[in-house]
Amino acid sequence: MTTFWNAPRLVLNRKHWKVSLIFANGVQLTDNFNIRNIMPEENNKNVKKQENKPNMIALLKPYSGLVIMLIVLALFSNGINLIIPKIIANGIDSYSSGHLIFKT
Repeated sequence: MTTFWNAPRLVLNRKHWKVSLIFANGVQLTDNFNIRNIMPEENNKNVKKQENKPNMIALLKPYSGLVIMLIVLALFSNGINLIIPKIIANGIDSYSSGHLIFKT
């Protein structure tokens, strides 16, 4: 006959902050954990810690010249991409109306 090992039962006593393991044969192991030091106290919930949170401006401050140049070049390239189709459209309109004359 095969006997299987029975897993111990875990009992938490929150009133006395005790943890017990109860085995199938009746053996009980109990330990007093100092859980109160691990758990946050209620008084600490109201205290706000002032931490220096990382932000993008502080990170990019050494590269401010490059960032400004990047923004200016991005605006310039977007402007060119908007103007070029207008120039092409005016050329097509001039050619179709007969005002554009090619001399070779």
